[in-house]
Amino acid sequence: FLQRFASEVAVSVEGYLTRHALLHERDRIRVLFEITNALVSKLPLEELFSAVSEQISRVVAHDLAVVGLRDKDTGRIHLSGLHSPGGIQVEIEETSGDPEGLPEGEALATGKPVVITEPDFERFQSPRYRKYFKMGFRSGCAIPFTGINGISGVLSLARKSGEPFTNDEVDLLVQVARQIAIATENSLAYRELLQIKDKLATEKLY
Repeated sequence: FLQRFASEVAVSVEGYLTRHALLHERDRIRVLFEITNALVSKLPLEELFSAVSEQISRVVAHDLAVVGLRDKDTGRIHLSGLHSPGGIQVEIEETSGDPEGLPEGEALATGKPVVITEPDFERFQSPRYRKYFKMGFRSGCAIPFTGINGISGVLSLARKSGEPFTNDEVDLLVQVARQIAIATENSLAYRELLQIKDKLATEKLY
């Protein structure tokens, strides 16, 4: 009787886990689909990243999402998007800087995701890293993304809870970062075309 009971329980548990895994995968696919729609429909970078962050928060909890674009000539990172699903206010003193001494710098140098489970001031010695720690952020991850001409930027997420980012979450963020790379290049190209158009119009008027 106990063997039969144990078998039935095992089947029920297996069915529950399978259903849970399928629902989780469905949510991941749905989020990627919605992010694709957001990236296609929103050309301005300011609107682009807030929409992406909102979608990511449905499956990957985070308190802050930041996107930085890499300057090919100087190697500096330019802040291109910042969003907090919970409305956390972050004061930005400068919109560009040297990524060395930050998780973002290591991600750009290695081309691999960098996951932070706890503050590490020996590994990351930038004053900006200490600033984020003082703001209450404890865990985070930096995901580099690659464009046509190599690594073009980095997607960073942070949590105040200190809960580490799982491999499953990092894998999803890697897919999102690929989408951001394509959308960013399209958006920058769109902006450049508008500038050229305005310049030609000015020259014609002159």
